[in-house]
Amino acid sequence: MRLESEVPQKSYGLVTRWLILAALLTIAPLTLGQNARNTDSIRLATWNLEWLRPEFRPNSDLRRSEQDYQALRKEFIRLNPDILAIQEVASEEIMAKIAPSDQFQTILEYRDSEQRAGFTVRKNIPWKRHSDVPLDLGHDGLRNGVHISLMSNGHPLHLLSVHLPSGCHDGSLAQEKTGCLRLKRLVSPIRDWLLTYSRNGASAIILGDLNRRLKTEGEFWKAISQGYEITSPTLNKNSFCAREIHNRHKSRLLIDHIIIAGTFRSPPASEHVWSEAVGKNSLLSDHCPVYIDFSLN
Repeated sequence: MRLESEVPQKSYGLVTRWLILAALLTIAPLTLGQNARNTDSIRLATWNLEWLRPEFRPNSDLRRSEQDYQALRKEFIRLNPDILAIQEVASEEIMAKIAPSDQFQTILEYRDSEQRAGFTVRKNIPWKRHSDVPLDLGHDGLRNGVHISLMSNGHPLHLLSVHLPSGCHDGSLAQEKTGCLRLKRLVSPIRDWLLTYSRNGASAIILGDLNRRLKTEGEFWKAISQGYEITSPTLNKNSFCAREIHNRHKSRLLIDHIIIAGTFRSPPASEHVWSEAVGKNSLLSDHCPVYIDFSLN
């Protein structure tokens, strides 16, 4: 399926660059909040929107108000993505509260679920949808991957939005923990997808919430990269997302990632963050978006 409709030309305002804590890092940080970019570039991002559904979290009295949705929409506009891999989104209709439906098309997993992966894409970018990639391991509570492709520099660029199982952020995949057992079973399908769609000049990119901290010497990274070259601009990178650090204080390493195979050469990744005050006053998300900018030509 290809989109034909056009959207108005974008204008890019300069946003103050974040210089928080750079001197304190022992692990190389992401570039923070650099939202301004060249007008001929494409912004490719990923964002877990934390239970984006009317009821918000299960077993909780918390509900997102219209003010919360407006705050999410404001951050979406600040992020200014062209292609956004999304996770934990219940429907196209609720995503339209954040991404203007006259300018963006949302694609979600085919199966019915309140935590679906997918993409939100500007309507002036042509793309093709492929079959969803089975990553749910036959479990209703897990998610499949959503696969789209477009052309970049004359070659196919395949994108896969994923939300992998939780419960195995670090350590050995052989741990007798449900999350680790599940993640171990997904190594082969993830490797196979990257290898299959990065042949003959094509490139493959996985984006999303991996629920795993990626380190060069980490077992999961070694397992998916064994035997061929893949890269990641989010490997070994810290997060400065206020709620991310609060909820996962044992480590600042990202769990949201961009993984690349093929001829595509990735620029450095950046993280879009909001102030701690904004995070406290609005029900945004427990994840901040991560993105890269590149040219399709």
